[in-house]
Order: sequence, then C-alpha cells, then structure tokens
Amino acid sequence: MNDDAEHDGRVDPGALLLRTDWNAVEHCCPDVAPETPVILRELLDDDPRVQGYAFRCLAEALIRGNVFYTATAPAARYVAAILGDPRTLAQVTDRSEHEVYDLGPQTPFPLRAGR
Repeated sequence: MNDDAEHDGRVDPGALLLRTDWNAVEHCCPDVAPETPVILRELLDDDPRVQGYAFRCLAEALIRGNVFYTATAPAARYVAAILGDPRTLAQVTDRSEHEVYDLGPQTPFPLRAGR
C-alpha cells in the first residue's frame, strides 16, 4: 500500500504536512519554512479572508519571480489532496488591506480555481 493512501485510496493531506521536513526544502525566503504548514492548513480555514490571505502567502513563499523552489512540490501535493474539500469552493480575494485601499476591492474567486 502506498504511504500516502488511506483505506479509501485518497491521500491524507495532514500526513503530507507531517511527513515533509519543511526546514529541509528550499523556499524563497529562509524564514518562511516554519510557516509553510501553517499557511497550507489555513487554506481550509472557515474564514474566506484567512483562506485568501493564505493563498497569497503560499504563492509568495513558493513561487517568486517565476522561480520554483523545492518546497513547491510537497506544497502542491497538499493542495492537490485538498481540492475535493468543499471549503476550497469558498469565494476569496487575495488583496491586502493596503491594496484594497489603493486599487479598490477585488472580485472574489473560488479558492479552488486560484488566480
């Protein structure tokens, strides 16, 4: 049986987080590593504002200047594992309060679809 599989054949997102040594994989900024599992868990928060902010933080931590880091692969596996969760259908925005002030409100988008 695959290490990622549960009895129903689906990957357990929590197990993916625990199995990854986030300090051993490369991020855009070294101080982000301990926060990556927290950010990933926040994608399933019940508050769409938290989810949107987590989406933004994740993109900033793992993909910057079109450069992908070694932390991107385990994070992407986690994201793929949670796509079936209904909380990923939440309508979110990823603009900061300052950006809303400067640019105006953003049209919400389904977290599952990203931007």
